[in-house]
Amino acid sequence: MADTRIIVACASAELLAAITRHLKARGFDAADAQDSASLAQRIQAGKPGLFIIDFALPGGDGPTVYERFQGNTRLMDVPIIFLVNIPVDEARKMIPASAKVGFLKKPVDLALLDTIVNKLLGPRKPQAARPAFTGEPDDSGDDPTVLDLDS
Repeated sequence: MADTRIIVACASAELLAAITRHLKARGFDAADAQDSASLAQRIQAGKPGLFIIDFALPGGDGPTVYERFQGNTRLMDVPIIFLVNIPVDEARKMIPASAKVGFLKKPVDLALLDTIVNKLLGPRKPQAARPAFTGEPDDSGDDPTVLDLDS
């Protein structure tokens, strides 16, 4: 399976948090960045399996970031999903056609994001379901934070 580390770079703190939280809930190691400087720091921490980048990222717009990545032998093969405010057709005219580049219109539809991530990284293996805890706190003891796991 492809690397599960995804770097998400977006100027909107709210959208950045939502996407990062969504990816983590699906088992990805998602790292966030709010501008090109913090994106560079995340890249220094290790090569990801996928980038999700705001087309209007502060410090480097989509075409600039794409050109930089294509000029870097370590990053040129990493797929990218660009988040765009402009029509997708316009964004596609600014980035050379590639099977490893996707576009997603803002506001982001998380189900569509999952589809594009699966297309670029391959489908994820289903994670084992976590057992749900249905017991009540043990209020018979001295410590009310201890849960009775024997019931």
